[in-house]
Amino acid sequence: MELLNGGVRIEEIKPVNDSQGRTYECFKNEIGSQVTLYERTVGYSSNHYHLGEDSSKDPEKFLLIKGSIKIEFYDMCLRKSLEEGINTSINGKTEIRVFPMTLDKVLEIVINTATDGKTEIRISPMIRHKVTALTNITFLEYRTTPFDKEKPDTYTVEALVEE
Repeated sequence: MELLNGGVRIEEIKPVNDSQGRTYECFKNEIGSQVTLYERTVGYSSNHYHLGEDSSKDPEKFLLIKGSIKIEFYDMCLRKSLEEGINTSINGKTEIRVFPMTLDKVLEIVINTATDGKTEIRISPMIRHKVTALTNITFLEYRTTPFDKEKPDTYTVEALVEE
């Protein structure tokens, strides 16, 4: 709905429902940004990392609005075998092999909006993070680029195979 000769725009945002919960993509295709609202139920878990290929993941930016989460962080750059697994091929493209299941945990925190307030979280590339919803949660993700399902720059740990 647009009012006042285009000066006000009110648009219903319909959720994208998937196995993880409801996701609302807002301000998508605006110049330079997108805000996504996520609603996840207790027990939701995501265990992944980003390479920083998408500028929105360098760093990844979240705002926890409601609920309680546990986040485990693993710095993937600390492992010697990871460094040995980074090679530059003949064509100049960097190939990266990682072994995240064997990395030592660097930090584990619990954030509860009831006690900690609304909390901004920024996560740099190559920091594996496992987020677990301890209650129903609502959070925002700020993106500098619209989300592209074809190039998500999100690598789930469960999908990796140690070679």
